[in-house]
Amino acid sequence: MTGTPLRGPALAVAAITHIAHNPDTWDQNDWRCRTSMCLAGHIAELSGGRWLAHWDPDRSGWYVGSERLDFFREALPYGPLAYLHAEPDDSPDHIRRYEDIPVVSVPDRANRLLGRTDHGLFDADLDLYMLWYMIGELWPEEVPDGPLPGPPPPLS
Repeated sequence: MTGTPLRGPALAVAAITHIAHNPDTWDQNDWRCRTSMCLAGHIAELSGGRWLAHWDPDRSGWYVGSERLDFFREALPYGPLAYLHAEPDDSPDHIRRYEDIPVVSVPDRANRLLGRTDHGLFDADLDLYMLWYMIGELWPEEVPDGPLPGPPPPLS
């Protein structure tokens, strides 16, 4: 990644814009699966976060490094797919361990990048229009007025 990484409202707008242009990659009900993720996941990816687990299509499974992920071995509160490798700026209070790997949950990382402390923007019941509205309310000076950027998501 070159230049200054996006943070705060600029990152929130970039994530919503990315989702609006790629609606198949968004599912507010899931921190992360193979094909989609919630707003927090998009924020983490756009900022260069490295996921703990990766999908290997050749072996049809989730892996941590070269080991197949055992979903039942580790007791991570959000499940192992919702964790990123910890970074120096992550709060020690939010860092957990997967075996010997320091990890942080995607909502905790997204909040740090946005400069927030609550997980309200990651509520599973929010649709894209409500997220755009909430972002505008949180940062009225930095978020453009008007409709959601990009093509509207399909009505459900």
